[in-house]
Amino acid sequence: MSDAVVPPTRRFQFKSVLDGASTLGWLLLRVFLLPLRVMLAIRRSATASSVSLLLVGIVTLNILWGYPWVGIFSACFSMMLIGLAVNWFMMPKLTVDFSLPRSVESGHSFSLLMHLKNRRSLPALQLSASFDKKELRSLFRERRLFAKDAPRENRRRQRYELNSDPVSIPVIGPGERASVEASLRFLDRGIHPLPRVCIRSHFPFCLFESTTLHPSQATIAVTPRLIDESNDTVAAGHLSDLSLWVRRCNAFEAYDYVGSREYQTGMPVRRWDFSSWARLGRPIIREFQSPGSRTAVIVVDTAANQPSSPSKVVLFDEGVERVLSLAATAITQLNRQRVEAQLITTDEANEEWDSAVGGVRHSSEIEAMLIQLAQAQVTLEKQADERLREIAEQFPNLPYLLITSRQTIAVECRTPQCQVIRVDMGSDFV
Repeated sequence: MSDAVVPPTRRFQFKSVLDGASTLGWLLLRVFLLPLRVMLAIRRSATASSVSLLLVGIVTLNILWGYPWVGIFSACFSMMLIGLAVNWFMMPKLTVDFSLPRSVESGHSFSLLMHLKNRRSLPALQLSASFDKKELRSLFRERRLFAKDAPRENRRRQRYELNSDPVSIPVIGPGERASVEASLRFLDRGIHPLPRVCIRSHFPFCLFESTTLHPSQATIAVTPRLIDESNDTVAAGHLSDLSLWVRRCNAFEAYDYVGSREYQTGMPVRRWDFSSWARLGRPIIREFQSPGSRTAVIVVDTAANQPSSPSKVVLFDEGVERVLSLAATAITQLNRQRVEAQLITTDEANEEWDSAVGGVRHSSEIEAMLIQLAQAQVTLEKQADERLREIAEQFPNLPYLLITSRQTIAVECRTPQCQVIRVDMGSDFV
């Protein structure tokens, strides 16, 4: 006897019944939780004024004497009911835009402007605007920024700190705009979205407080923190080796010898050709072509030093963060010395290497390289070795600085012109 096969039409009908049952159950759950949600919403919107009215209303019941003061109780109850209705009706509908810098250094506070535009035909009254300090669930409970089941090495601390207080806005007319200044400080590098904007309305008479959260679509690049000698002794050693390498790049003269010619009165003299002068009996000078551009190439190894698993990529590694900080410090010092910098990271593709080495970066593009460091991701050692090997094969005669946190790097992954700085073991110039 063969097993019965359910026709496709019956399967579709059974799935439709399940979907309908789940939808109906979800609706019943929402209806059941509606009174609880309304009660929690009223409790969260209560202010000191509404609580005072509530206490006065309770006192007017006059339970001890048995003769309630109906007039005062009715007035308190009416003021609370009308205030709650007006507060919900006048809840503002705003459009939020930002004016913010392109990038900011990690750990440094920065200011931005928050532009609020009223989309309603009614004015928005008694507002306060700020960034949200916490995230909420549907039942108004705090949400953890990172799940408990996340790996321990991937857990991160809070992304930002709010350094400004909420700003009061008396009124925003229909279709009008208002600007609010806020201050933030991001603690970790990366491309971070701005926090949600929290708009609170206290109209009328601060009886109730309605809160509207506006998710932000704007992002900002948080570049690695620059290394300072006051941080620790290891950082001072890294900066010493980095300064030595920068001085070598700065001392390099990109002049090419063109030829010699007889000296004429008024000609600028850079170097005399004494051997030709003695042989010909006339003053001879050497000519050089105009100085070329000095370019320093920096290769950043984004592989972790000792990963917990060879095939596991971690999102955060302290050694890689120090590597990126040292690379950002090197780019900044080269810019101060007016030396052009080229940046290559091991999480890039080969096409990006060609454009990075072949193109010329100006001082105005230093910020673009810092943003590239902010976007860098931790890679596997095998992947980083393959890309370092490709760099060595593609640019065999290119002198460059390799910054890494790994203790050992294969010989075939670097060229004789490569100079290595290890952030954890000091420096090693090859």
